[in-house]
Amino acid sequence: MARKSIDSNIEIVVQNNLHSMFVYPKLGIEFSQNGDDDIVTYGELKSLNSGSGKRILRNFSLLVTEVLDDNVSYEDVIESLKLKDNYNEARKVLDLDGDESLDAEDFYDFIVKSETSELVDVVKNDKFSKVITEGAMVAHKEKEIPEDKLRQALIAIGFEDVADLGY
Repeated sequence: MARKSIDSNIEIVVQNNLHSMFVYPKLGIEFSQNGDDDIVTYGELKSLNSGSGKRILRNFSLLVTEVLDDNVSYEDVIESLKLKDNYNEARKVLDLDGDESLDAEDFYDFIVKSETSELVDVVKNDKFSKVITEGAMVAHKEKEIPEDKLRQALIAIGFEDVADLGY
């Protein structure tokens, strides 16, 4: 199926999915916390996705959450940015419907509600490792997940000395 041609000036809402400050000067965005959002153009996102910053979109650090145009769908944008497979995989992991947009809250809910074994399996996937690990550390600090759940996730990605998680 041919990708839909999308005007580079179409506005798109992007959201910080990290639990830390996120600054990307090329897009003119600066987020101070998880869930912060801003509007960028499709052209800016396409430029980011084809350059050295494409990992930011592919590892879910920056989420596409909404398209502000009635003639272009969320799925059109995801497909055009070649993120469809990644987003479909995330929807499956997060137990979302096949056409739902991704949101930082979905990732955090997964961290809190998942079984330890599920969290460990997902954190081993390079696409999810950064956002899930960071979110799990915040969830533990906020006493929303037990220490053992965080410990097992950290061990799964190669941390060896996780004896004291007292921050």
